[in-house]
Amino acid sequence: MSQEIVESPVSQSIDNSVLDVERLRHPDEHVSGIWLWILGSPILLSVAFYSIASVGLLPGALFLIARMTQLMALAYFKTNSIRVGPQQFTEIHETTTRMSARLGIAKPDVYIVQQNMLNAFVSRLAGKSVIILYSGLIDSMYRSGTPRDLDFVIAHELGHIAAGHLSLKHRLMTLGSWFVYVGLWHRRSMEYTCDHIALRLVGDAQVAQRAFSHLVVGGVLAGRLNQEQAQSQLREHEGEFFVRRRNLMSLYPSHLARLERLSDLGQTHGR
Repeated sequence: MSQEIVESPVSQSIDNSVLDVERLRHPDEHVSGIWLWILGSPILLSVAFYSIASVGLLPGALFLIARMTQLMALAYFKTNSIRVGPQQFTEIHETTTRMSARLGIAKPDVYIVQQNMLNAFVSRLAGKSVIILYSGLIDSMYRSGTPRDLDFVIAHELGHIAAGHLSLKHRLMTLGSWFVYVGLWHRRSMEYTCDHIALRLVGDAQVAQRAFSHLVVGGVLAGRLNQEQAQSQLREHEGEFFVRRRNLMSLYPSHLARLERLSDLGQTHGR
């Protein structure tokens, strides 16, 4: 199936405008977020009450425990992985710098960790946003001859920062996740939001879908995946009881659902 170009590489390279993240946010993230605030309000009130009653000792103790845990995690990355920089994997550093500017956020530190997994994540450690890229994912994309696919992964993780998913406000909101289905619903909608942001940043629907295809079939076959057949497979099974149940209990949307959404978004913006 032919893919339409969202923005040409040329236009992407000269477009320094800051993206409006709110316009790219998935509608379900707004709705589920409201429900999380409603469900979490009794917990917030309880925490506030005990914080006042303990003269600040409760939040202080929780903050200290969390900060110590984060500092220990950061200490591991500092001495067991490689930090990307101007003289270290320059192309990744430049991509992160450029995309951070387009999102209007401070550039996070990026570490490459030796781990044979096709994965990456972003976290807030000791007051600073940090992106972790596993070497297995980088190997898959570079060995397949499409290193630009990594741009989509970096853009997706930056999207979490720009969308406020690591902020204190968001963490307080997720106290309502005690109602599991709403919490999972919100978590899945966050991924759709960041996929949309990443698509706009890379400016090419083919790159976006191929990048995600690495997670589905690996780097060797990613460029050969028949997107139309993949979407047909999704529609064939998405109505089944156990498939629907499995998706409701998942932290992430299914791979095929995300591929289909990337295709739909690429065609919409390409017109």
